[in-house]
Amino acid sequence: TAEKYPLEIRTGCLATRVLFDENSGANTTPRAIGVEFLEGESLYKADPRSTSSTIGTKHRALVSREVILAAGAFGTPQILKLSGVGPKGELERFGIRVVKDMQGVGTNLQDRYEIPVVTKIQGDFPIIEKCTYGKPGDPCLEEWKHRRGPYLSNGLTVGMVKKSSLADADPDLFIFGGPAFFRGYFPGYSELATSDKGHFTWAVLKAHTHNLDGTVMLTSADPRDVPDINFNYFTTTPDETQVAERDLGAIAEGLDFARRIMDDVLPVVTGPLEEASPGRHLASTEQVKEFIRNEAWGHHASCSCPIGGDGDPKAVLDSRFRVQTREYLSALHISHSLFETQGPTSKGSWQTFDAGPEIQ
Repeated sequence: TAEKYPLEIRTGCLATRVLFDENSGANTTPRAIGVEFLEGESLYKADPRSTSSTIGTKHRALVSREVILAAGAFGTPQILKLSGVGPKGELERFGIRVVKDMQGVGTNLQDRYEIPVVTKIQGDFPIIEKCTYGKPGDPCLEEWKHRRGPYLSNGLTVGMVKKSSLADADPDLFIFGGPAFFRGYFPGYSELATSDKGHFTWAVLKAHTHNLDGTVMLTSADPRDVPDINFNYFTTTPDETQVAERDLGAIAEGLDFARRIMDDVLPVVTGPLEEASPGRHLASTEQVKEFIRNEAWGHHASCSCPIGGDGDPKAVLDSRFRVQTREYLSALHISHSLFETQGPTSKGSWQTFDAGPEIQ
């Protein structure tokens, strides 16, 4: 209840660093005592409304028990580094006082790869042919108000888990599809997705990627600046070429599987098909892999503050979600994972949020 566990949510604020007890001796464990933050609108420069004159007012919030960081896979390593917890060389380069040299902060960044197969059918899909997606007079919206029609679902018609020939122990592909034109995320993508009723998209997601080389690096000591985020997708250095090829091969298998579904099933219902993306002119395995290299994306970033044992030099958190060798400082969100998951990242996040307070 709010009486027992009071929670104040403040908008228009940007957390800038964790405060540590400055009276801690050289041989004692640094103790987190609060958070410094700026108050103001659109302070973070990732916000397109931010300007150089947007500075904010500095405040401090001191804690009676502990600080919990939940700033995501990009924000949490940035805040830790700005607080003096991170790779010593990087911190010193920006004049940040080193509280603890932790080489793993902002490393191990991962994401799944995603790629679409978009097909144009003859005519429109009957289930959505009358839908206008919220525009005035939308009959499907009226159906939804009476708990009927296609808007009762999320728009996806089918999904499946599949194991590629290059997978380790667990399935590594999740493939789902629905009647929409979806080629990824960019300004206007949602309008394109619903611009007509005659496209079907299979989204091929590659989980359990073998690329563990992503990084979140500071660009300055200004907490308003965005960090340098690099997933190092399909790294081609000599040591990583085999890793990249395994991921590319698995995604190519998923793309081929989606194509075969369209060849074998949908034409029976809709008539001749035309592949809009990637296009059947990309037929060879190498052509498909090059398309994947150029077009794959992800939006489930994770693992940039990984859990690990006491002897692991890359470990940031311990098994109780506490920042190692820091007192009263924890992190609860998807950046704690050692490897990204096969299913939705929201599931792992919910489990963390549910279990975290119980095991701390």
